[in-house]
Order: sequence, then C-alpha cells, then structure tokens
Amino acid sequence: MGTLLGSEQCLVANSAGSLSSVKNRDFKSDSLTLRTIPFGDVLREYPYCMQQKILIVDDTANFRHAVAAALRGEGYEVLCAKNGEDGLSLALTEHPGLILLDIAMPVIDGLSYLASLRAHKHLKDTPVIMLTASADVNHVREASGLGIQGYMLKSAFSLGEMIKKVEELIGAPAVFTHQ
Repeated sequence: MGTLLGSEQCLVANSAGSLSSVKNRDFKSDSLTLRTIPFGDVLREYPYCMQQKILIVDDTANFRHAVAAALRGEGYEVLCAKNGEDGLSLALTEHPGLILLDIAMPVIDGLSYLASLRAHKHLKDTPVIMLTASADVNHVREASGLGIQGYMLKSAFSLGEMIKKVEELIGAPAVFTHQ
C-alpha cells in the first residue's frame, strides 16, 4: 500500500496495466513505481481501458443480482445485462475489464455472444469467465476455443471462488490511504 500526495483526481496504472481511480495526483510507495494520469488525459491516451468494470450477462435475474451485489461489495463497478444482445450493446459502449457470461440465454446465447465479442477490435482481448449451468463438454470446448479465462458451474460455484478468479484477472479494487 502506498501514500497519495497532492489534490487532483487521477488514475494510477500499476505494473500489470490495471488503472485505479485515486483522488490525488502523486503516488509514493517503497515497493512500487506507478505512473499517474490525470482524468482529462485518460480518454485520449487509453480510450478503451476501463478499470475494474465488470459486465454480468445472465438471464436469471436473482443470480445476476446476487453476483452483482457480491462484486459491488468488493468495490467493483458492475453492469448487468439480461441477454446476449443487451450484453453486447453494453460491452461496446462501456468496454468492461471483465465479462461474466452465461451460456443458455434468450436472443443471443453465450457462445454466440462470445464469438461476436472476439470479432470486435476493442473487445477481442476482454477477459471472459463463463458462469453457467451447462456442464456440456462441447460447450466447454467451444468456449475454450474462443479464449475464455475460466469456466465455472453455477451448481458448484462459490462467491468467494468467483471473486478470487476475478482478482486474478483484473486485480482487486485499489485501497489508498491519505497522509
């Protein structure tokens, strides 16, 4: 953990490339050297780098809301979509840092969604974790071929395990102290 100095709100990029929002301009740490970027410059320099924003695409409202609440409780910004069509629209406008994706959904299913996502220049490298009820080996194989970073079954998943995987992929929300 480091100390923040100054008064201008900015983003801090860590060595893994994640951006963290901070309220001060300068960051000092004994073990890290970080570059700060004023918010005004971020959109010009990094137009598609959205720090710790997670999109949940799932047609089951209770499940979607429970996962969203757990992630918000950890400090992440969370967007939700009830089907693949709405999810693709949100991904294109919001550029999330991670997508949690169901397979069996109306309008556009998860695997078709994933194929469409990978076809978009600015979204093709977005990390995706499949969070689904489908244990079908063909679904796992197809999703893996489309470059997912994880496949979790709803029947055998825990919020703690999911949060750990999210943190591995995009990092934990930043916590900073002021001097």
